[in-house]
Amino acid sequence: MAQETITWEHGVAHFHSLYPSKYALNYLRLDDPGTLTVDELIAHCEAIMRPRNLGHRRVNGWGPDGGPFYEEMGEKSWNRDRLIVMAHDTEIRTRPIVDVVELPFDELKPAMVAFDTSEDRNPTEVAVELVESRTAVIEAVDTTFLAARIGDAIGGWCELYVRDDVAQVENVMTFPDYRNRGVASSVVNEALRRAYTGGAEIVFLFADSDDWPKELYEKLGFTIVDHFWEYTQPNDS
Repeated sequence: MAQETITWEHGVAHFHSLYPSKYALNYLRLDDPGTLTVDELIAHCEAIMRPRNLGHRRVNGWGPDGGPFYEEMGEKSWNRDRLIVMAHDTEIRTRPIVDVVELPFDELKPAMVAFDTSEDRNPTEVAVELVESRTAVIEAVDTTFLAARIGDAIGGWCELYVRDDVAQVENVMTFPDYRNRGVASSVVNEALRRAYTGGAEIVFLFADSDDWPKELYEKLGFTIVDHFWEYTQPNDS
């Protein structure tokens, strides 16, 4: 998905010039901190990301407890996220509660932009760029958009990425007016059904370790298999 991949002393960095506001496409990955200090990490990040005219700074990596600099990056006023990787046990618990349909990307775009502007409070131009950045994913892996229809409205959706026998469920979203009505569980279960029907042997997703959706995913048959973390200075910092 990256347009540019470079190596640095402690890992790799990925960038995509078409979508500079998409954090997940523009970041440093820290693989081996060695004797690196938090100030050196920030300096590396600045030196590598500044020449690409990116408004944000991001470093991520694998490991529990928020990574090696969790407390120190908080003291430096960076946002910190602790994520968990959850794999499914192959048993689909229930059929969708609400109607779930596959939608073309272009048809789902307005709902995605509306969510990014209303719930994530992004400016419209940023929201449009973030939505369009999915094009990079579509070009790299088999992508399916599954939306929950409630009447004439789209109550929420998720995205299913498949490569070979591995599938990822991503961006499980529900509009506030349709929460607690089975939207999230319905779109995830439909994604699971399609993944396994298509031959996937492993289905996984990322979840915030400090937020409630992980409990829903556990009920749907996902268990924790790994940990991931992110340190971010956003565009408005």
